[in-house]
Amino acid sequence: MEGHHHRIGMLEIAEIYFNTSSENLKQLIEDFFNSMDEDHDKKVSLSEFLNNMKEEGLVKAENPPEMFKALDVNHDGSLDFKEVMALYYVIKSGRPFCGGCGKFIPGMFFSCSICFDNEDDKFCVCPKCFSNENKSYTHKHMPGHFLDNFALLEAKRKMAMDTRKPPPSPEEPKKKSTWLLRLLESAIGAAAVAGAEVAAVSGAAAAADLAAEGDSCSIM
Repeated sequence: MEGHHHRIGMLEIAEIYFNTSSENLKQLIEDFFNSMDEDHDKKVSLSEFLNNMKEEGLVKAENPPEMFKALDVNHDGSLDFKEVMALYYVIKSGRPFCGGCGKFIPGMFFSCSICFDNEDDKFCVCPKCFSNENKSYTHKHMPGHFLDNFALLEAKRKMAMDTRKPPPSPEEPKKKSTWLLRLLESAIGAAAVAGAEVAAVSGAAAAADLAAEGDSCSIM
């Protein structure tokens, strides 16, 4: 509708990737579809979907029927080629399942920045569970360490830029708070985290501690 921002869904994202990919990748996706279409009727039924999820371990799905429903955008009870193409995108892009409600997250999500860098499995939650109004999950790290997927991408980009900068001279004082904590100040709207200990952000995030005083951080 004119005047409204168009929301791009998984199917459209997958189609964009497909149309701009190499012929070899397009063939891989077609082979993927054909392997799921067991009766060769050019569509994937729920039973075929469940068989493949179980036998191939394609995704870490706690609720495969819920995922099937999310992929079936035309609600005809089966997955056509474009919808299976979206599934391929989901698998390859590592789209998460919510650590709270266990449902597949088709849109924006929040990730624990500490787990993202240092744990075997990242911890992500959907926006509803992140508010934790229904106490759907518990986690070892505080909510202040969570970033939405857009802010997390910007954080990783900024951190990579900071690690390429030369270290400050001995005369130049270092700011006590890490860059990631300062980003959290901006992204989440925390009033003051400057007194937080550097040890709160471990692993790769600790490299951002080299950022000089006066460095700005904004995700706007």
